[in-house]
Amino acid sequence: MEEMDNKDSKSSQQKVIIEFVDNSDFYFFNNTHIFKVSRKTISLASTKLKEITEDVGRQNNNSYEINDEFVTSETFNYLLQFIYTPSWTKYCLPVNSKVVSGLIYLSYKYEIEGLSCLCEQYYSSKVKDNVLESLLIADKYKMKQLREKSIKYLLDNISSINSLIKDLKYSKLEDYFKLLEKDTLINLLVCSIPTKKHKKTKEEDDEDED
Repeated sequence: MEEMDNKDSKSSQQKVIIEFVDNSDFYFFNNTHIFKVSRKTISLASTKLKEITEDVGRQNNNSYEINDEFVTSETFNYLLQFIYTPSWTKYCLPVNSKVVSGLIYLSYKYEIEGLSCLCEQYYSSKVKDNVLESLLIADKYKMKQLREKSIKYLLDNISSINSLIKDLKYSKLEDYFKLLEKDTLINLLVCSIPTKKHKKTKEEDDEDED
């Protein structure tokens, strides 16, 4: 993978060119970077990306602009590195949580299941660091296992996060819960209700003795 400066003819600004293949026939670009790739490889990464390359091809074009305020060049570069990794199980996520946050967004946007699984594993390992954020992410990106783990941790450690809850004003806490899915709120409510122990009757005690 080679990097070099390229003077953009339109804006007369230098852009960084990152080449993932020698004979590229497709590229992504934004205001600072150009990513040269293989159309076939990108098409095989997900159905959504295949649709993008086909739509661009129908317009007799071979480029696609990354016009998304939530996606940095660094994050998109990591996305392409993942796509070009032979096996997603061998791909190592960056330690930068902001980049991972961007990758989880991209995996959801482009429907890249393998990357989504890695991001879910990453956040599952970080639940205890910020369970409220983990639960919100699980809801936003439909991550069932992360949601279940976050709810369990929240309920098992409710006393330890009291300080976190107290630090939030009621209005902010209310706004937070408004962001959660209905099913998650119901699950939280049901799981938080203590189960009553069944008190045996005298007849049941007599049967046990028999």
